[in-house]
Amino acid sequence: MIVSALVELGVKDVILGGRDGEQLSRLANRYGGLQIRLADVDRPDTLSSLLSGVRVVIDAVGPFLQFGEPVVRAAIEQGVHFLDISAEQSYMSRVLHAYDTAAKDKGIVVVNGHGLEFAAGMSAAALLAEANPSIDTIDVFTRVDNHAWSRGSSKSSLGAICQQQLVLRDGRVGARGFSPLPSRVLMPDSNRREHAIPFPGSEALHLGRAYPHLRHVTNNLILPIAQAFAAMGVISMRPLLQALMRPAIVAAMQRRIDRGPEGPSPTERHSETFNILARGANKDGDLKGVMVSGEDAYGATGIIAALGASLLLDNEPQAVGVVSTPEVFGAEAFLSALEPWGIRTSRPELRA
Repeated sequence: MIVSALVELGVKDVILGGRDGEQLSRLANRYGGLQIRLADVDRPDTLSSLLSGVRVVIDAVGPFLQFGEPVVRAAIEQGVHFLDISAEQSYMSRVLHAYDTAAKDKGIVVVNGHGLEFAAGMSAAALLAEANPSIDTIDVFTRVDNHAWSRGSSKSSLGAICQQQLVLRDGRVGARGFSPLPSRVLMPDSNRREHAIPFPGSEALHLGRAYPHLRHVTNNLILPIAQAFAAMGVISMRPLLQALMRPAIVAAMQRRIDRGPEGPSPTERHSETFNILARGANKDGDLKGVMVSGEDAYGATGIIAALGASLLLDNEPQAVGVVSTPEVFGAEAFLSALEPWGIRTSRPELRA
């Protein structure tokens, strides 16, 4: 999906990198014979060869906690702009604290979470923060209807579920703390309150740095009520899960995931819809909102990743270092650039 979007955008000199030459060749031939390079994160010398002469790399490997960091290091060493589609907050936090200075020194961008959930959610939240300086609290809510998970997303979630979840509270990034019940939200397109669980993302890590007037930031995933309460039960058992999730157990669970479908079919993808709401509140409780909506979450991630790479090829980034999507491209400009693909931005009236 990323390659298809790159080709549609007219990006030249696309190189496909990965471990499996046969699969890479099939994909390359589908688009007229793209260049391929074999690389493996367990062999750092192959990453240097992969990125030789490259200006932007899009990393789509997962779980990122397991495989992401070597590619970040290689990109910084080679002075290559880096984008990934991760949804793992622990990985994103580690990259921010370990590589921000090095990326700034090289004058490059490292953007984690440049997929649908966080690129769109961060951009919507940034629009709110820029337009409403009185807002001190932003909560982001993601709802994807009829979603079918890919193997990569399932494996990433398997690792992330045991990690500490971070929020911005009183202007400081820290652990979310214990709360066994899902939160509730009234979405603009709904007449009933829906249930949401914590969805650790990049908003808590980056929004307070970019907009110091923000004091509280959370990210949340809307689920059907039974799934929401079940998920909160699992989250509440995180210390126990950490003790139980030995490498052999994780490997066995990953093998089980590999026996399932690689990902949703085109029919399944095009039957799903998504709504991502950034809801801002000031000290008086007044609500403002920006919502991003569309269809096909994985397809949208492919478009977002490819568009980011295309923009970095043609323009100087607005910020360097380990930064967020709106810091690099501008929130309003990036969301506007997604509209030709049916990814819409609105500013709905919100009800308390």
